[in-house]
Amino acid sequence: MSSDDKIAVEGEVIEIFPGGNYKVKLDDLDLEVICKLKGKMKQRRISIIPGDLVDVELSPYDMTKGTITYRQTKKKKQQEQLDQQYPSQFKAAA
Repeated sequence: MSSDDKIAVEGEVIEIFPGGNYKVKLDDLDLEVICKLKGKMKQRRISIIPGDLVDVELSPYDMTKGTITYRQTKKKKQQEQLDQQYPSQFKAAA
């Protein structure tokens, strides 16, 4: 299986389990999956707490397990909240 076969989705961390496992609720698919951190995130000791928005890769063969590949920054979360509060009519025209 190549890296092209992975399904990339966004989700929110709900719960932390012992052994480096996380329960993530996926936005697009309305699923809850058990995820592990990607190796580089472990190496760099990136901490993840409940409520964090993360990017998850899922295998098309087993949709119950995934890998957390990226933790989104708070600035991105705040920008998404502002976008929801204020309609697109206030954004600058490109």
